[in-house]
Amino acid sequence: MTWYRSEDDLPDINDYDIISNPRTYLYFDKPVQFPFGYGLSYTTFEYGNISVTRDRNGFTVTCNVQNTGKLDGDEVVQLYAVFHDAPVKAPVKQLVGFSRINIKHDETKPVIFSVPDSELRLFDENENAFSIIPAAVTFSIGASSLDFRLSEKVQVK
Repeated sequence: MTWYRSEDDLPDINDYDIISNPRTYLYFDKPVQFPFGYGLSYTTFEYGNISVTRDRNGFTVTCNVQNTGKLDGDEVVQLYAVFHDAPVKAPVKQLVGFSRINIKHDETKPVIFSVPDSELRLFDENENAFSIIPAAVTFSIGASSLDFRLSEKVQVK
């Protein structure tokens, strides 16, 4: 859920076109009070070692998350796709994976995301259908839609 700063930033509640009149985190590009995926913890986490590999059906994105605080804790690691130079209107960012992990104090855990090609489809208004559009995509990993800690750019063909 996203908490917006003001209802004046949102389009008419009866307008359901989220592309032309952005209402969700996918297309909304103004400052928000609390971003999609926001949460609090009693400890701190550090992200490192992003790796993106291509396979037959999509991408595998991995990273390490370390609990750098003094307490054990849970972290919801979120993976977003950010599309660049797509010939169709693309989301500002799109959640393509998340993983809730429990990490003990001073422990590091690997996090692995499998992103099938179908998760990278964009809506083509001219075709009135979702399809894979060749474009550069940045996979960004973080703690919310505005707290990216790691990123790597790839080409989708």
